[in-house]
Amino acid sequence: MTSPTASTPPPLFAPLFTLQQLLAIIKAHRWVVAMSIILCVIVIAALTLVTPRSWMATADIYVDYREGDLVTGRNFSAMPDDSYLQTQIDMIRSQAVALDVIQKRGLRSTAAYREALRDRGEAYALDKLIESLTKNTTVSKGQNSRVLTIGFEAKSPEEAQAMANAIVQSYLDVTLGIASSSAKSLQEQYSAQLETLRNEANAIEASITRYRQEHQLLGVIGESDHASLLLTDLRQELRSLQTRAIEADTRLQSIQRQLSQGMRAEDLAELALNTTLNDQKSKLTESTRLVNEARATLGINHPTLQGLRAQQTAIQNTIGRTAQSLLTDIRNAPQTLRAQQQLIEKRIREQEARVLEQLQHQDRLHALERQRASVDQVYQAALQKYDNLLMASSVNAPNLAVLKRAELPSTPSRPKPLLNMLAALIVGTLIGLALTVILEFRNRRVRCLDDLLQHSNTRFLGHFNSKTQPSRQGATS
Repeated sequence: MTSPTASTPPPLFAPLFTLQQLLAIIKAHRWVVAMSIILCVIVIAALTLVTPRSWMATADIYVDYREGDLVTGRNFSAMPDDSYLQTQIDMIRSQAVALDVIQKRGLRSTAAYREALRDRGEAYALDKLIESLTKNTTVSKGQNSRVLTIGFEAKSPEEAQAMANAIVQSYLDVTLGIASSSAKSLQEQYSAQLETLRNEANAIEASITRYRQEHQLLGVIGESDHASLLLTDLRQELRSLQTRAIEADTRLQSIQRQLSQGMRAEDLAELALNTTLNDQKSKLTESTRLVNEARATLGINHPTLQGLRAQQTAIQNTIGRTAQSLLTDIRNAPQTLRAQQQLIEKRIREQEARVLEQLQHQDRLHALERQRASVDQVYQAALQKYDNLLMASSVNAPNLAVLKRAELPSTPSRPKPLLNMLAALIVGTLIGLALTVILEFRNRRVRCLDDLLQHSNTRFLGHFNSKTQPSRQGATS
C-alpha cells in the first residue's frame, strides 16, 4: 500500500525517542530485557533464600488524656495532643527504657555483650546493646488515635514476643517511676511547707496570747466599745456644760445691769422662780397685812403691833439674805461651770488616750488575727494539695493502659518474598531498558519510519508497509 507523503523538516526541539522508536528498540532487544529481568529475579530470589528470617511481635498501649494531672498540674485539652504522644514515643525508645529492659532481661550475660565488653570496654558494650534495642524497636500510631503500637524485631518469634512485652512493661515502670519520683519530690516539698506553715501559725498564736497578757487585754474589743460609749457621754456632758456656762454668763450680765439701775436683789426676775424666796415673800405679805390691821385698831406702841413689826422686819431680812445668797450662787455659777468643764475636758483627754490605746491594741490584734487567717488559708490549700499528691502517688500507670500484649508472630517479618519478587521485576525491567538504550546508541539502525523522518532532510513521496515481510519493514524513498 502506497500513499503520497511530503517530507517535513524535523522540529527544532525534537525528543530523543518517539514512542514508536522506543517500542521498535525494545522489540529489537527484547532478549536483553528478558535476560535482565530473569537475572534480577534469580539474584533477588537467592538473596531472599539466604537472608536470615526475623520476626516482629507487637503490643498496643492506650494513652489516656486526663483533664488534669494531680502530680504535675498539667491540663490536657480534649483534642489529641500530638506533642504529648510524640513524647511518649520518644520515651519508649529512650535510654531509660532500654536500660530497664537490659536489667530485667539480663542482657548483660549474652555472648555478644561479653565479647564487646572484652574487646572495647563496658561503655562501648552497653552503648551497642542500647543501640541494638533501639534499632529493633518500632513505635507507630494511627492518625488521630491515642493507641501506640510497639513492635520488636528479633531472630526468633519467642524472643520478639518476650522483648516486646519487656519493653512495654519497662515503659510502664519508667513512666510510673517518673510520676512517683515527681510526686515524692513534691510531697517532700509540701511536707516541709506544711511544717513551716504550722510553725508560723503557732508562732502567731503565741504572739497574740503574749500580747494580750502583756497589755492585759482580755476581751479588748468589748472594752474598746464601752470606752468609746463613755467618751461619747463625756463629750455630750461637756457640750451641755458649755451651753450652761454661756447661759450663766448671760444671766449674770443681765442681773448686774439691773442691779446697777437700782433694782433690789429680791425683785430680780431671775429670782422670781425660787420657791424659798417666794414663800418668804408670801409670809412678808401676810405679815404686812397683819401689821396694817393691828395699826388700825391698836395704838402705835401696842406690844402686839410692835411684835408684828419685828416679825415683818425679820422676814424682810430673811428675804434679803436669801436673795443675796441666790445672787451669790448666780455670780459663782459661771466659775463653777467652768471648773466642771475643765474637769470634764480632763476626763475626755484621759478617755481619748485610753480609747486610742485600746484601738491600737485592737488594730495590733486584728493584724495578728489576719496574719493567722492568711497562714491558715495557705495551710489548708497546701494540705489539700498534699492530700492530692498522696492520692496520686498511690495510683499505678496513671494515664496508660495495655490493650494487647505481644503474642507469638505466625509469619516472619523479613524477608518478604512477594515484595522482593516485585522489586526484582521492576529493577530487572529498568536495567534491561537501560542496556537496550546503550546498545542502540552503540549501533544505531533505522527501525521505523520515525527514524527516517527525524534524522533525514530528504523529501519522501510515500511509504510502503509489507505484512508478508516483517524483516524488511521500513520506509522506501
